[in-house]
Amino acid sequence: MNRRSLLSFTGLAGLGIWPGLVFGQQGRSKILRIGRVEYGSALLPYADAIEQELRKLGYVEGRNLKTEWRWAHGNPQTLAAAAAELAELKVDIFVATATPVANAIKQATSSIPIVLSGTAIAEGAGLVQTLARPGGNVTGVTIMSPELAAKKLQMLQLLVPGVSNVGLFPYINRATPASKQLLKEIEPAAQQARIRLAVHDINQAEDLAKAFVLLKEQGAQALLVCLTPISAENRSLIINLTAHYRIPALYESRVFSEVGGLISYGPNMSAVYRRSAHYIDRIFRGASPGELPVEQPTNFELLINQSTANSLGIAIPREILNAADEVID
Repeated sequence: MNRRSLLSFTGLAGLGIWPGLVFGQQGRSKILRIGRVEYGSALLPYADAIEQELRKLGYVEGRNLKTEWRWAHGNPQTLAAAAAELAELKVDIFVATATPVANAIKQATSSIPIVLSGTAIAEGAGLVQTLARPGGNVTGVTIMSPELAAKKLQMLQLLVPGVSNVGLFPYINRATPASKQLLKEIEPAAQQARIRLAVHDINQAEDLAKAFVLLKEQGAQALLVCLTPISAENRSLIINLTAHYRIPALYESRVFSEVGGLISYGPNMSAVYRRSAHYIDRIFRGASPGELPVEQPTNFELLINQSTANSLGIAIPREILNAADEVID
């Protein structure tokens, strides 16, 4: 290697660029092949935000972009097989929109870049070394903000004065790294507020009806629902069950409030997805995923469904109404 080549290589490395992935003017005409493995059976309303943002960045499906879709239908074995299949196809970049998906893809490849888009956790789950310096082939945007757990409990205390018994649907189950981190934050807050916290694992849709029976038997006065592939895809069922058992619930995404959920507070998922499109673009242009810090959400939104509040006989406190980004009548 001559001196000029050496300087070029070290300069690229310093910028976090992989020489093998650098595309010049000619490279912009190269087709970007994205691997998308979805945990469930359908896309959520905000899921097209990635494609919309990529279009703004110059990537058009059928012209210079090809997305390879695979669906797991909630089956972990199907998920692993789908990730392995796309790794064999050697797509340019994977997009992971759920933590189980990210884990499955990570098992399937250690070389193809993986962009997180709304996964519940990254650090501490074996996906990255640290958020600031991920290392390896994974980066992107995580939705995990456990520090908000205490704030959500405070909202429930305002909504349901004297609440002392709260159910929790965690990130699939309490054994996942995301749920462990959440519980680490929320349990001390619950103890300080003298709230009994009952965790109900939701590993599959069939667990929902059973969980609500237990909630009623345990005298739950309110419910916290985390955003997971299972809860999101079955959001109408969850909302119907909360109405049937008359349990006020606070959700982690607006997709619940938009279809009848009482109140939602969490990251703006459309913004998260749009941000992940920029990671895809940077990596396709040559950036190393291991050198791109994982971002946490900074844009949160609070929605209230007034119709649901009326049906439950709940008067939304002025403090929450004043803070709301949107009130759905």
